[in-house]
Amino acid sequence: MDITREEWAYLAGVMDADGCIRIRGEKRKRAPSSLAVIVTNGDASLVIWLRDRFGGKPYSRGTQRCWNIWWTAKKAVYILEGIYPFLIVKQKQAELALAFQDLLGSRHRGGSKPRLTEGDIAKREALIEAVSILKNQNKVGGQLSWQ
Repeated sequence: MDITREEWAYLAGVMDADGCIRIRGEKRKRAPSSLAVIVTNGDASLVIWLRDRFGGKPYSRGTQRCWNIWWTAKKAVYILEGIYPFLIVKQKQAELALAFQDLLGSRHRGGSKPRLTEGDIAKREALIEAVSILKNQNKVGGQLSWQ
């Protein structure tokens, strides 16, 4: 299924407004790390449309009447690469998340999971921290001037 430029742009707007780019990792050398791209919305029809167009795993958040759809690992990279040119608020987070996954991808070729080097761990931790800082800056925001 071909995704149109307009659909990528629409998903980027949804991500900027209702999305989350999450990267996690542990400090241990063989610890699992993960990238997830998540959209949360109160309208199930949006989540169903996203699933039908982009794949992903939708689910309901219980009694909160919220719907989520997740993309992880390679599918998250596919989503981020598609929406990247259209992102406004979360473009830097997407850039860091893609770098994080690229670092992981280079470690997992050939079936076995080699130990991470100290340099790999430091890079991974720096990327996780950078995304966390960006998220907190976006929450706090600045004062708007209407002049």
